[in-house]
Amino acid sequence: MDKRGLSERDVCTKFIGPAIVARGCDVQSQVRENVHLTKGRVIVRGRLVTRGSAKSADHVLCFKPNVRLAIIEAKTTTIASATRCSRPSPTRRRPVRLSSNGDGFLFHDRTGRAAKVEEHLALDQFPPPDELWRRYCAWKGITPNPSIRVLGAATRLDTQDELLAACDRLLKVCDELEARLAHVEERASKLVEAVVQELVE
Repeated sequence: MDKRGLSERDVCTKFIGPAIVARGCDVQSQVRENVHLTKGRVIVRGRLVTRGSAKSADHVLCFKPNVRLAIIEAKTTTIASATRCSRPSPTRRRPVRLSSNGDGFLFHDRTGRAAKVEEHLALDQFPPPDELWRRYCAWKGITPNPSIRVLGAATRLDTQDELLAACDRLLKVCDELEARLAHVEERASKLVEAVVQELVE
């Protein structure tokens, strides 16, 4: 496919989006597009007050709605992926930023814990949600709960199967407890009858 002349929106739709989905991200719950990040810096000049340009991101990956794991910026295919990430960005509160022109990703890690701050990745090497969550936890100083999985499109079905299996196990335990309870009640009833009979005699 000739990528020359493709717009940033084309790059998002044809390359970035499919790469994100292929690595297990759920578009419905984890991915947002054209997200406004800031309203722009307030600029005061004497008695005049204006706002600077609003900042936005082409893609934002979330663990849940208020927890953003990474920001992805698209570039036209005529510009190298590294260009935008190398510039100062208003998204310093996000630990991971990526840029892509459709040929690959430039992965920029701000956690301070990675061996490389910047790394070039192929489209099929986009980090999965679990990896981004681990980096976010390390950046925040949080110990991730191993029982929590960052659900994505590729893992949701497996998780549903696990939940159904767990429900079956719980129902089986409930049945066993009911049987034991019935047995105990039966023994207690017989014991009471024996005690009453002995007292009557």
